[in-house]
Amino acid sequence: MIVAFIGPDMTGKSNIASRLSKEINIPVFKNTGEWKADLSGDDYYINLLKFGGTFLMDFLVQTNPSAILDRFYPCEYAYSNVFNRSSNKDLILKLDKKFSSISGKFVFCYRSSYDGIKDDLFPEKINCETLKKIERQYRIFLEETKCDILHLETSDMNLENQIFKIKKFLGVDET
Repeated sequence: MIVAFIGPDMTGKSNIASRLSKEINIPVFKNTGEWKADLSGDDYYINLLKFGGTFLMDFLVQTNPSAILDRFYPCEYAYSNVFNRSSNKDLILKLDKKFSSISGKFVFCYRSSYDGIKDDLFPEKINCETLKKIERQYRIFLEETKCDILHLETSDMNLENQIFKIKKFLGVDET
């Protein structure tokens, strides 16, 4: 089973993925290099997509591991559009086709409201209005994906309920 958590910043993706990992004993992978990158800089993200994304996808296709991914290629689609970075939509769609072929699934985390929310790493660039724009871009991507999607509204921060919904979506036994 391969599931990727996607969605705007400050929606609980990392916390939820970590808790799910503990409950179903599947490891989480998160690229921590993103924390040091310039949000509007082209080089890091386009290279990550072109080289890192294709490398990781080949690994997933060839080895069929069980993994929880904290962010994946849809994030590049959403953020590059919001921050006007160069990207490669054709490559994103190719990655999506491969992810779908291995039954990859998405948990799309979002909030009912981003009022008063600022990103913890980039508060000057990612505020309430930016988060709304990012969510809209994810929704545009999700209209095109061939992968199964769980739309998970996370404003209530009820981790037990969120994990219950995710396990049901993934077909993980609750016993």
